[in-house]
Amino acid sequence: MIELNGLLVAPLMMTTLVGKLTFQAPTTEFYYAREAGVVVESVFEPGNIVQKGDVILKYLTELDRETLQQLNVNQEGFVDYVRRASEQGGSYSSGDILAKISSNTSMGVLLVEGPVFQDASKLKQLWTCLNGLKKRVVVDGVHDNQILLSIKLSESDYSNKVWYQNESQVTLSTNERPCAQ
Repeated sequence: MIELNGLLVAPLMMTTLVGKLTFQAPTTEFYYAREAGVVVESVFEPGNIVQKGDVILKYLTELDRETLQQLNVNQEGFVDYVRRASEQGGSYSSGDILAKISSNTSMGVLLVEGPVFQDASKLKQLWTCLNGLKKRVVVDGVHDNQILLSIKLSESDYSNKVWYQNESQVTLSTNERPCAQ
């Protein structure tokens, strides 16, 4: 603490970590038909963002043409494919793919060069620059010199495959800072 005009002020501390950052590709979920049926409505389009639990598709099965069924997504992410009512008259067979959703979260690890500072296990988030843009990275765990991370991908991050751009040396900081242009 520093005394300034009679007030105790905590100095603004910024800690940086340098190391090799590696992200994995986001997970992809495929939704297949268990039985034949017909698509009534595709609620989302490819490229849309969906939340866990959203209805992506409404359909009728061959065994029950009276009760409207719905397909809910299991993860937040991007719609890569959804079966359209206009595709083959909306009909599908058992085993056909109905939807494909890719997660908008990529998991990664930072292998820190040198020792990790004492309070690293208390970290909740870090900041870095990817493709010249400031990105918030969530700290999911710390073990020795490895920090497990996750990052939310924007539509442009996803389409530019930002998780493939693993860095041999990257700097992450505890405070937001501007990225060099």
